Amino acid sequence: MHSRLLFAMSRSNLPAISVACVLAAVSLTACGQASGSAPGPGGDAAADVATGDGAADAATGDGAVDASDGGAADAAGPDAASCNPGQLAVCGRGAAGIDCAISAGSASFGPLVTEQAGFSDGALWNGSPSYYGTIQFPDVDGDGRADVCGRGSAGVDCALSSGASFGALGTWQAGFSDAASWGSAPAYWATIRFPDVDGDGKADVCGRGTAGIQCALSSGQSFAAMTVWQADFSDAQKWGSLPAYWATIQFPDVDGDGKADVCGRGVAGIRCALSDGTAFGVSSVWQADFGDAAQWSGSASYYATIQFPDVNGDGKADVCGRGAGGIRCALSDGTSFGASSVWQADFGDAASWGSSPAYWATIQFPDVDGDGKADVCGRGAAGIRCALSDGTSFGASSVWQADFGDAAGWGSSPAYWATIQFPDVDGDGKADVCGRGVAGIRCAVSDGGSFGTSTVWQPDLGGAADDGGAGGASWGLEAYYATIQFPLLTAGDCPRRRGAMPMLRFMQRLGN
Repeated sequence: MHSRLLFAMSRSNLPAISVACVLAAVSLTACGQASGSAPGPGGDAAADVATGDGAADAATGDGAVDASDGGAADAAGPDAASCNPGQLAVCGRGAAGIDCAISAGSASFGPLVTEQAGFSDGALWNGSPSYYGTIQFPDVDGDGRADVCGRGSAGVDCALSSGASFGALGTWQAGFSDAASWGSAPAYWATIRFPDVDGDGKADVCGRGTAGIQCALSSGQSFAAMTVWQADFSDAQKWGSLPAYWATIQFPDVDGDGKADVCGRGVAGIRCALSDGTAFGVSSVWQADFGDAAQWSGSASYYATIQFPDVNGDGKADVCGRGAGGIRCALSDGTSFGASSVWQADFGDAASWGSSPAYWATIQFPDVDGDGKADVCGRGAAGIRCALSDGTSFGASSVWQADFGDAAGWGSSPAYWATIQFPDVDGDGKADVCGRGVAGIRCAVSDGGSFGTSTVWQPDLGGAADDGGAGGASWGLEAYYATIQFPLLTAGDCPRRRGAMPMLRFMQRLGN
């Protein structure tokens, strides 16, 4: 289970830290920490960089109402019955590069095709989780199609989507390079995201460096110079000391103005700073109930589950996480989070959700009934369990799909459970469920009250965990399965909502 790199987180979840990093609390050597004492990014050895995590809504096909990555819930747009949903795909980094299979309708993805060879093993993208663990599919040029970006040795590299394939790969921002020490520790590279911090519809790039949160704005063809947007999350303020702090940093739109803000869990609780489009303002503690005093730093099964879904559908990201007593949430009023309370107790320690990352690390907040409010789902021993939001709490939970349960082998390896995500595969505005099993990508469609029968939608991404594969198609290896996501490659006009990239998020959030 402890493969070198595993959320949510994320978005899971979801982006990438190794399972060993967080679960076993081992040396950061297992997470890509360089031996020796190279200066961290944003320090004397690196120019200040602005990077971001708020990709445009079309960048992923997730049906989650999730402002966690810098996008407010997209409540506007054509009616779901008459709009064009665009074309969702399943993509991941294989030995030959970025491979994608475009949706063939409501029951399958088409053949797997290599769309961008620049991310291949031959180009050394499999060499470290500090490379392959950063691969994401943001819309960096604002055309409604998901592009592909990742941090390589030379910096952040991106390739634009034409809707049919990805174009040439180029370095868009060199400030995140190995030479600038961004590969020296997951406390730096694992925080890299692509939010839209200035609200212009183009995903920017941000990450936590030595000096704090650094961002660079997208022009649609490259990222501009990096600058420090917020210094309160710096190493000097101890944010680099533990994954219980740095691994929780995300870029939700907590005030609903369309610009990604920045939040993370510090010693005193959830700390946030609002974006004005050129920098993040003064940070303050928005919610103290998630602080160290309340034991949220005591276990990855608590702090690694913190996310910022819009659970009441008002367009402002709220905060939720799994504590000992279950799912705890607090609503945003645009300037702070209100009082927290347990919205759903069935995911608590008493129900064994804290006993294994095969359970707690799969918890996400998709909108499975399409009402504009984020719900909660996760993979338990019996399968996918969900509970619907009424805007003030989650209702009773139940097993929506049993095929992803322990009895079917889904709990045996992160090559399976860590790939579970909730994309809207049929474009009806309700999040569905998909994951990579031995037989390939298995999906089940939501009817708003449960998930239907699961079937294999794409067989080429299958294979046993860590099996080494055949002919280079070893999707059971971490450097491949950890990159699987569901981007929207062809633009549509439906009110799809960005959701979490759980595998990536979880890895980046927690080092699990």
